[in-house]
Amino acid sequence: MVDGAEVSPAQRIYESSFRGASVERTLKEIEVGTSTTTFNPDRDRERKGKLNMRKLKTLTDEYEFLSNKFKGSIPRCVRNRLSRLEDVINVKTAIYEEALKND
Repeated sequence: MVDGAEVSPAQRIYESSFRGASVERTLKEIEVGTSTTTFNPDRDRERKGKLNMRKLKTLTDEYEFLSNKFKGSIPRCVRNRLSRLEDVINVKTAIYEEALKND
């Protein structure tokens, strides 16, 4: 429990692995942030947690596939998925950049 709120397993792993202030701030923006893609923030957080477990390469491949497949009107579920993928890709790239700076 952090500040009276329950911490998700994915966030706990990242916070224990990387203690950089910018990474933790980015995670909090995504977990609590203003850009939730569903009306249920717990469900959105859960879906992002599942995406956090996947490799960055598979996330970017899926993002490219979905964005290339739908050129005209995009269904809401696909827009939400693309939004979640963007958020998780941004977090993972921030983590990798922080790790590369420390090396």
